[in-house]
Amino acid sequence: MKLVSHHRSGADKAEILLVEDNPGDQYLAVKVFKEMAWAKPPHVVGNGIDALAFLRHQGQFRRSPSPDLILLDLGLPGMDGHEVLKEVKQDPDLRHIPIVVFTNSDLGSDVARSYALGAACHFTKPLSLDAFIQTVRNIERYWRASLVHHRSPLRRMARGWQRFRRRATHASLTQQDKAHLYWMVLVLLLFGVLVILL
Repeated sequence: MKLVSHHRSGADKAEILLVEDNPGDQYLAVKVFKEMAWAKPPHVVGNGIDALAFLRHQGQFRRSPSPDLILLDLGLPGMDGHEVLKEVKQDPDLRHIPIVVFTNSDLGSDVARSYALGAACHFTKPLSLDAFIQTVRNIERYWRASLVHHRSPLRRMARGWQRFRRRATHASLTQQDKAHLYWMVLVLLLFGVLVILL
C-alpha cells in the first residue's frame, strides 16, 4: 500500500525517535514512516536506558540527532515508558521535546499517568495495518498543529543553543552545530542593533 502525503524538503522533515522493544512493531513503524513525507525514517532504540543515552548524546549515540518528536512505548524492559517520560520532562535540556505515547495499553490509569507526566498525546497501538496507518496520520496532524510553535525562530534558537552546549562539553561539534551557533550569534547581534536604534 502506497501512502500519499504532502512533500517536504529533507531539512524540514521531522526527526523522530521511536522507543519500542517489540521487533514487529519496530518494523511496522519504520515501514509506515518511510512512506510519510513529513518525517524522516525514525531512529529506533529498544529500551529506556538507550533512549536517554540517545537524547543526551552519550556513548554510542554521541553523534545522534536531536529528535523533534518521541514515540514512546510504555511496556519497555527495565526502565518503563512512564519512567522515561518522567526523566525527559524533568531534564531542562530535553523537556521541550513533545512525547507521543504509542502503546498497547488503553487503561485509564496509564493514559492519565502519561498526561500527568507531560505526554503530548496518548495513542493505543492498532491491530491492523490500515488502522496503524490512520494512527500515524493522526500523529502527523498533531505534528502539523504544533509545528508553528515547535519550529518558531526563538524555539529553534533555544534548541540550537542547548545542542551546542551539550556537544561543546564533549568536543564533538558538527557542521550543523556550527551553523546553529553562527545563526544564534547573528540573531543576537541584529537584536542588539535594533535595541540601540530604537
